[in-house]
Amino acid sequence: MMGAVAAEAMKLVRHRATWGLVWIFPLGVVIVALLSLALPHGHSRLGHLGSPTLPPQIWIAGTTTIWKVAASGPGRFLVGAFTALAFGGEYGWNTWKLIVPHGRRPVLIAAKYGVVLGLFIASWALAAALSVILGLLVASIGDGAPSGITLAALATAHAHAALPALGSTLLTMGYASVGAVVLRSTPGGAIVAVAAVVVEGLAGLIAPLINPMLFLSLPTYHLRNLQSFIETGGPASQLLSSGVTQGPWCVSLAVLGAWIVGLYAIAAVVFERQDLN
Repeated sequence: MMGAVAAEAMKLVRHRATWGLVWIFPLGVVIVALLSLALPHGHSRLGHLGSPTLPPQIWIAGTTTIWKVAASGPGRFLVGAFTALAFGGEYGWNTWKLIVPHGRRPVLIAAKYGVVLGLFIASWALAAALSVILGLLVASIGDGAPSGITLAALATAHAHAALPALGSTLLTMGYASVGAVVLRSTPGGAIVAVAAVVVEGLAGLIAPLINPMLFLSLPTYHLRNLQSFIETGGPASQLLSSGVTQGPWCVSLAVLGAWIVGLYAIAAVVFERQDLN
């Protein structure tokens, strides 16, 4: 297993698309910070991070923005595109037949999931660290950072922001991998992932027009509900045709977990039965 992970990591880390789809997050943080500092009144453009009167909770929350970007539509599109490349690229490069004889298929699939997830987590963690470092740098240039900023407070805030991003990422990877394996195509996997994320968003908007049982079987509400429990300790409200509902976190976790496991299982089963010659 470790050999498959190492081989997959070596392949994907060296790929040029990794810079545009994965490392774009920490690069974006640095570019935005440099541009903001270069512009007139750049300190205020960075969100008054140099104000010692700013509540420390607000200052810390400002450094967790990268996790919200990761869980947003555009962030999930990047996750879907890179996952589709990892799984569908083997068909385009015609390399599956060279890899499969040297390892069991489930191991190869698991290695791809692990490496893709690991790369994104590393990218977002680096971007989050840069956000904190650059925030402190800007604060030192200005009037100073607010008092009360501790490593424990930073770790707690970033952990709460990272968990929803992790759930949406695992789900998006499932969409993209199924699309890439079933269609044997990188573009196909990316299109399926983007379409699924868009449908999720649309389902939330038209929820009162959808059958309640059908809507609650989709991951749309459950992602938002888990995020609400993590951030506020309480459920999210959702207007349905049958009225307003508030679901328990355990149900949302079970539904989201079923979607993720189900999608990964579909990709593995389809791949196991494919003729790759």
